[in-house]
Amino acid sequence: MQIMRLDGNAVVEIAEIPEGSEIVEFYPEALGFVPWVEGVEVGHIKSGQTFAAPASPARPPLAARKADAMRMVIPKLDAIAAPVLSAYPVAEVASWSLQETEARAVAANASSPAPLLDALRGSATKAAYAARVLAKAEAFRAILAGVKAKRDSAEAAINGAATHAALDAAMEAVLADIEAP
Repeated sequence: MQIMRLDGNAVVEIAEIPEGSEIVEFYPEALGFVPWVEGVEVGHIKSGQTFAAPASPARPPLAARKADAMRMVIPKLDAIAAPVLSAYPVAEVASWSLQETEARAVAANASSPAPLLDALRGSATKAAYAARVLAKAEAFRAILAGVKAKRDSAEAAINGAATHAALDAAMEAVLADIEAP
């Protein structure tokens, strides 16, 4: 014979009592044991006189999962540019757009004022330093374009997912794309 122990309304234990045992006459109800009901398993929940399997945990709403997916993608995209960015101080990286603006002006007209380039160029000529800045800007622009393309692709795939299963498949493809060269 089998008995089961309840903790509140949840079945937490099922035990076997040998037939003919003296305990068969005494169910230790004070300890939460009751006669086992066929088909009931540990984890089932009692509702009235019936037992049912617990509800499966609710998934977060699809919109929340999409937002989480994008938050997961951003650091992976950052890692693509990190080898370049990590070679420079943050303050220098922050100056790149101004350096490029001044370098373009100098490339168009050598006498254009370029106070930042003048401060940074050391012994190089203004024209030579401007050319170096523009070459680095073009190289980094290619990296940025690749990162932006991957981000746009990821965002389209994630936002285009209409179901949880579609989002799972989209994320698998997105992550593979990000990791591809």
